[in-house]
Amino acid sequence: FSAFDQISSESYEVGYNYGEWNDVFNFDVTMRYNVDHDYFTSKMQIEQDYTYVEHIKSQNQKRFSLDTNGQYYIDGLTSNLKLGVNYSKLNYQIQRNSDVWEDVESQYWSVMPSFTSAFSGFFNYDVSGTYSYSLSKTETSASSSFLKASATMYFNINKKLSFNTNFDTYQFFDRSIRATDFVDLSMSYKTSLFSKEFHFVLEGRNLLNNKAFYQSRVSDISESSELYQLLPRMLMLNVNWSF
Repeated sequence: FSAFDQISSESYEVGYNYGEWNDVFNFDVTMRYNVDHDYFTSKMQIEQDYTYVEHIKSQNQKRFSLDTNGQYYIDGLTSNLKLGVNYSKLNYQIQRNSDVWEDVESQYWSVMPSFTSAFSGFFNYDVSGTYSYSLSKTETSASSSFLKASATMYFNINKKLSFNTNFDTYQFFDRSIRATDFVDLSMSYKTSLFSKEFHFVLEGRNLLNNKAFYQSRVSDISESSELYQLLPRMLMLNVNWSF
């Protein structure tokens, strides 16, 4: 457009909070609803060898989201239990290989639990996960599910020596996408040499020596899978000193 134009929209938000962040139990929920009376969308020409995209103006895009988070301190286990649940929905229009408007509905939700210790001794842990689901619906529908889980253990042997180990797993619920697991290790040691403070950190990365990482995506025009080549297993030594 050669001149300025107004983009009209309206939004509504409501939220509720229970408790403070340092209470035994706290909870919050936020709900948002937006209507974009004018918005920019895509007009696409999709061919075998290329995709051509223009930005055009359309009306009445609707967005809805719901975010909840809760935390409970379990005194008997000296640990914090957290749970987050997110949901979003988007309705809009596109033009694909014609001048006819197509309705698109995009949905996403995720569940994020975590369990973290608060021990005063030499050992602590942090276990968490995220399960997410994406859905895109036009004339057909496509979906993908994904789970990431991680566990970290912390060991503080004394004031000078500490180390932690971390395990991550990435699971795509698609037969064509391979799951990937990672194990990392970090060890820290502080000492005095020649009247100076030295800090040694030994890190081990990708100890399972994974060659590649895989993931999948869905959108209003495609389903895709991606492969990332990874650096091989490695050990790194960092030395810091103060003077």
